[in-house]
Amino acid sequence: RIELLQLLFPDEYPSEWNYDGNVQDYLTKLGTYKLEDLVKEPDRLKLETNSIQEQIQELAVTNYKTFIETAECSRELFKQFNTIENKLDILIDKIPKFEEECKIFAEKSSDINDLRKLTSLTL
Repeated sequence: RIELLQLLFPDEYPSEWNYDGNVQDYLTKLGTYKLEDLVKEPDRLKLETNSIQEQIQELAVTNYKTFIETAECSRELFKQFNTIENKLDILIDKIPKFEEECKIFAEKSSDINDLRKLTSLTL
């Protein structure tokens, strides 16, 4: 098959074609063609190419609104993820101070509780 590719494309062809299953299948299919089928193959490929291009254009026109909506949705999601990421960064930066404040609160609460117990014992 590599020899066939070299014969068909004497100048150069992409090296990936050596391992591409689709290319290998197509070359195998070409090997089964009769001479008259091989002669018709370039025209058949041109027709198929034109048909595919027309389908792509039709899909682009038909789905243009969907494409635009999807692009807008993606852009909005990206903005929201950036906002979330920024707020998360701010939160992460503030956590150590919050932990420290919680420790101070717990210590003061404990002191107040000790004073309350002492006061209730004195009464």
